[in-house]
Amino acid sequence: MLKSEDITKLHAESLQLRNQQFQIVTLALASTGISAWLIPAISSGENKLPDILIFGSTVSWLFLLLIFFAWSLSLKRLIDIISRYLRLRNDSEWEIHYSAYNKQTKLTPKQTRFSLWIFWLYGLIVTISGLLSLFLPNEKEVWSWDFIMDWKCSTLMGIGILYFVCCYILYKMNSKTDQIKSEWERILKEHGILIG
Repeated sequence: MLKSEDITKLHAESLQLRNQQFQIVTLALASTGISAWLIPAISSGENKLPDILIFGSTVSWLFLLLIFFAWSLSLKRLIDIISRYLRLRNDSEWEIHYSAYNKQTKLTPKQTRFSLWIFWLYGLIVTISGLLSLFLPNEKEVWSWDFIMDWKCSTLMGIGILYFVCCYILYKMNSKTDQIKSEWERILKEHGILIG
């Protein structure tokens, strides 16, 4: 059994990681909203920014969102590692009971899957905002042949799709909680802490 101050430290670390994750998602939300509002505003009128700058900004923002998503998932994975350790050692009744509650009721969505949906939505907003900012001020008809054949549009749509694929790959790589459990079981058995 761990000392109670060690258990308290692990719970505090888990809460700190959860807070960091919340801040990253909040930053991504606020920034996506601002960029969705700002890009169309600066892409029209006499002082309109060059298309290549709008294109570059949109691509850069999608890349930054991907980094935020990866960071959020890595924090979630660290939280899972701490939680699984406490459950396997029977050092936190709350972790054990909450896990059982979650499995039985299924009232809470899987956080990693929910994060994927949220970051997909953010990426969709940024991509659509960039596309509309590039083409509506130029009076091109959206989804016309000229619109689709324009290199900036085609490339931006391709990068948007690549963003979605990369998010899904990151999600799949970071949603393997059974791997965390089996690794902890192996390590704890090697150290004679877990028997069976």
